Amino acid sequence: MASLILHGDINPSEPELTRLLHVRPVMHGDGIGRREVFPPDELPVDLVYRAVRRIFESEGNAEPTAPSVRLINLSLGDEFRPFSGMMSPWARLIDYLSWRYGVLFLISAGNVKDQLAIENVSKWTDFESATPERRRDDVLRAIIAKTSQRSIIAPAESVNSLTVGALHDDSRSSMPSPTF
Repeated sequence: MASLILHGDINPSEPELTRLLHVRPVMHGDGIGRREVFPPDELPVDLVYRAVRRIFESEGNAEPTAPSVRLINLSLGDEFRPFSGMMSPWARLIDYLSWRYGVLFLISAGNVKDQLAIENVSKWTDFESATPERRRDDVLRAIIAKTSQRSIIAPAESVNSLTVGALHDDSRSSMPSPTF
């Protein structure tokens, strides 16, 4: 994420960021090397609270770590807490911290990990041989059919933040073929 913030995505026309980046990790490796996880003995909401507070406030003899920060990227969330109509404690914390420190949070909407079942496609070649319009329509129908199960994850439902989602299309000229 730090590289993406500093250097941009694959679009070469974007200039690199020249400002300093303050990084405060709140996750660690799972010990297997497959993914990052929150420490099992701490609540994610508490970790984020302490990390943000430490940016702006002194602790003991130590000065604030980056009090001039005005934008905080939060590209993590609770995959076990999809938005279902009620704000999570984590989203309420983000709203409070935004107000308290006058900072804007940029929050990832989260990733849907479930596979998308597309009707009339039993193998990749069926999908590849369809027209672009047919592929688009089939994918959109499959997404709409699973809308209730494809939600943003906490804390992306925060009110005083910007929630950012992904787009299925970009300026790439070629895409790698998936393996089945």
